[in-house]
Amino acid sequence: MEQENIKKKFSYIGVCYWLFMMLSFMFRQISRTIVSVNNIELNDWGKYLISMIPLWGMAFPIFYLLIRRVPKSEVGNEKRSLLGLLKIYPMSLMFIFAGSIIGNIIAIIASLITKTTIKNSVISTIMGRTVLASFVFACIMAPIFEELAFRKILIDRVGQYSQKYAIILSGVLFGLFHGNVFQIFYATALGMIFAYVYIKSGRVYYTMILHGIINFMHGVFPMLFMKKLNIDEILKLSQMDPNDPETIKKVIEVYSDPNFLAYLGWIFFIFALAVLGIVLLILQRKKIKLDESKSIIQEKKYIPDMFINTGMALFAVGTLFEVVYSILSQVMK
Repeated sequence: MEQENIKKKFSYIGVCYWLFMMLSFMFRQISRTIVSVNNIELNDWGKYLISMIPLWGMAFPIFYLLIRRVPKSEVGNEKRSLLGLLKIYPMSLMFIFAGSIIGNIIAIIASLITKTTIKNSVISTIMGRTVLASFVFACIMAPIFEELAFRKILIDRVGQYSQKYAIILSGVLFGLFHGNVFQIFYATALGMIFAYVYIKSGRVYYTMILHGIINFMHGVFPMLFMKKLNIDEILKLSQMDPNDPETIKKVIEVYSDPNFLAYLGWIFFIFALAVLGIVLLILQRKKIKLDESKSIIQEKKYIPDMFINTGMALFAVGTLFEVVYSILSQVMK
């Protein structure tokens, strides 16, 4: 009976997140159709709102009303200093790199199959918006709502069963919810890191801060320089004759551009932080542990019930639909 109840509970949670995903997709499509049919001109703030309101203003309240029926429990209460919190950022970088590489490889394979260049819609969106609008929505609004949905609301309801598997579930749902191949893998890894911080501390604002820092450092900040660079022109240089005086002239122009130098400096800085992160991870590996003594699930036979059930299967299918849709929408253009 206990095993059956666990399976039903996690299946219900999966259904809630599936409905959240599907409703947000539906409301976004309706909103965009209304704007398109009525030829409404939107500024950068309006373009962000047309995506955020259907997701967080319409789908999220329905999702919350459904999932709040699941009882919640207290999580950890471990305090961290600001420095201790900031250390987590460089420690997460190698996971971001690994996830990004996997996502880009899959995007390349999809591009070869469809014979269409599959672009990262997140980069395209930020590049096409003002810095202030991108900062507000990507570094403040998104971290607040996403951490509430995938850390506080979820872990408060599943952390009591198993801290370890609650962290995995939080990361997987968070990664899949992004719905595009470029983000799924590194978002899954980051979701697990954020989940660990929350399950140990019980302070969701810790993960909101970390989330905002990462979105800024890897989304908004590098775009400050990239927006001022002619990326297509830079890519063409690799196809030109290196001995041609005109090519040499253009290379010198690019390499002496302050924006290019600043972007290059940012890359070196991030790699230096990643090396620091690996060192910190090695030094602090023994401190990274969980207390499973109070977990409801102590037997491994119950673990599959958290992931293999009707609700989680629906969520996985919904994710596949979003990924395929995002690819086809670029192919059909």
